Amino acid sequence: MDATKLHIIAITGIIVKNKQVLIVKRDKKEVAFPNMWTLPGGKVERGDSILKTLKKEIKEEVGLEINDEINFSNEYNFIRPDNYSVVGLSFVCKYKSGEIILEQGLNNYKWVDKKNYLQYNLIPGVKKDLKIFFTKDKI
Repeated sequence: MDATKLHIIAITGIIVKNKQVLIVKRDKKEVAFPNMWTLPGGKVERGDSILKTLKKEIKEEVGLEINDEINFSNEYNFIRPDNYSVVGLSFVCKYKSGEIILEQGLNNYKWVDKKNYLQYNLIPGVKKDLKIFFTKDKI
């Protein structure tokens, strides 16, 4: 195993707009959690900061800009099917601007609220993140 990839650090954004949160659907060809709903985000590259990565990944994945006010929400971890260990952090952030343009690997998006988010096939950790978020009633 490549020593530089013992752990993957991942970040996700709970993007809030008009009292709703953005979720995106992963493509059926994705290694981890194919065809399931998740939050926008990505991997932290060597030398990048967490918050810089969050803004960059949200822009790349869904075409949106977020405000500078970013708050830690939760941490998560799992082992991918290819045996990489993933350590992740989720952050609450507010939509600033932009129109949604999905990057390759994503095939749908929805803005959800606390009444309807459970009707989607969410990745288990994302379901937990959103339950915590909506329970705190931050929006």
